[in-house]
Amino acid sequence: MGRSVHHFGHVYRTIAFIIPWVPPPPPPVVVVVCLFFVPSRAQRMYSFGFCFVFGIVMMGFSIMFLWTFNVRKFALAFTIGNLLLIGSTLFLMGPMKQLKSMFEKGRVYATSSFFGSMVLTLFVTMKLQSFILAIPCIAVELMSMLWYAASYIPFGQAILKSICGRCCGGVCADFGGGGKGEWGGG
Repeated sequence: MGRSVHHFGHVYRTIAFIIPWVPPPPPPVVVVVCLFFVPSRAQRMYSFGFCFVFGIVMMGFSIMFLWTFNVRKFALAFTIGNLLLIGSTLFLMGPMKQLKSMFEKGRVYATSSFFGSMVLTLFVTMKLQSFILAIPCIAVELMSMLWYAASYIPFGQAILKSICGRCCGGVCADFGGGGKGEWGGG
């Protein structure tokens, strides 16, 4: 893009030198589109707040569907709520910074398991329509969501391992594999 814009400017200067009354050209379409989609700080904060609140509301609706034993609607509302909560942070950090952060060495497994569990939950509930398979998928999605969220809190995954170890009597204390870095622990 930089090279073509530079070349375009050079052509304009040459024409303007020969014919001085030529009006300046409009900026390239790519520049206009990029400038159009750059939100202000206030717009980013409003967008974050909207996505965050709507994500929490969708998760609240999902609990209502769970009480009615409608696992399909529960899974859909819960997954949409998760996606909205993740989407809300895109407005705070910016999409590229968020994506880089999500796939850092210490966070890639948590991110992959979280998104994989969401896809699996939706597949089982929407395509297979299996109530029996949906329950463990939703449990895995919930655990993956907690593991993913803990990866953004300093020592969050280590604390989660400790809590899990105390609650399960050591059965799941080794969840996440070995030392620091393999699953983003610590």
